[in-house]
Amino acid sequence: MDIKVNESNSSSEALSRLSENYYRQADRLTERLSELRQRVKEKPPADELAQLELRIYVLRQEIYELRQTALILRREASPAPPSPSLSARMRGA
Repeated sequence: MDIKVNESNSSSEALSRLSENYYRQADRLTERLSELRQRVKEKPPADELAQLELRIYVLRQEIYELRQTALILRREASPAPPSPSLSARMRGA
């Protein structure tokens, strides 16, 4: 029994670390996105502008997906809330 608890604990810690890593990556991509938006404001040639807009679109999608995945991982890593009936039994009600 103790082995499973330890494995569960270490896997939740791993999921938590992975989630934080995903959030950090999303933040880095957000910084890159800001740089690309700044380049768009500088009014580049039309062909370069089209490439920048495509890169911005792709980065926004990647950031969104990273954050969604990080959120799912964080939910999986966090302990489940106690059920109402279990809480009542623990209180002695």
